[in-house]
Amino acid sequence: MLIVGSLVAVMARSENDSFQFCTTKAYGWPAPWKIDHCECEGGQTIYPALSAIINVGLILASGLCGLIVSTWLSRRKRAVEESDFGRRFGWLIERDGEIVGELEYLRWDSYSQFWHEYRVVWRRPEDAVVSPDAWIAAKLVLRNRRYTDIVADAFLTSQDPDTGIVSVRGAYAPEKRIRRGNKL
Repeated sequence: MLIVGSLVAVMARSENDSFQFCTTKAYGWPAPWKIDHCECEGGQTIYPALSAIINVGLILASGLCGLIVSTWLSRRKRAVEESDFGRRFGWLIERDGEIVGELEYLRWDSYSQFWHEYRVVWRRPEDAVVSPDAWIAAKLVLRNRRYTDIVADAFLTSQDPDTGIVSVRGAYAPEKRIRRGNKL
């Protein structure tokens, strides 16, 4: 709003060729604030009320648009922060394109730095993988539950076989992807 208001104020003294006829001079954009020697008014200088309404309306509309855009951008930013880059939505565990399990988000512990804990749920007992090396050997990938086009294939795991909790590092949805929303 400030930018558009400043532009309209700066342009208030510039000539507006769209509204000039013969000896008439019009000043201001987008609608003229002042018309010198207005032929339709007998050569007088006039200040059209409709022009003021249009120009002020433009300034207010730009402010409203700015507010809408900033609200939209802040929602996108909040989506990134609240989902912890998509981690809180959880992951589907896939092997050769088939879903073999799921990771349900539990927590991020600040003492663990980059590791996020998930409860692992295998679809069938024979699909279960228990060691970090076994995850690599099985060529498992993680597909984000919310952003299904995001596939993490380079991540680290550390698993506690007694609790069914697995710590994962390196699986996240890029910020640009989250800001795009559900558009692919």
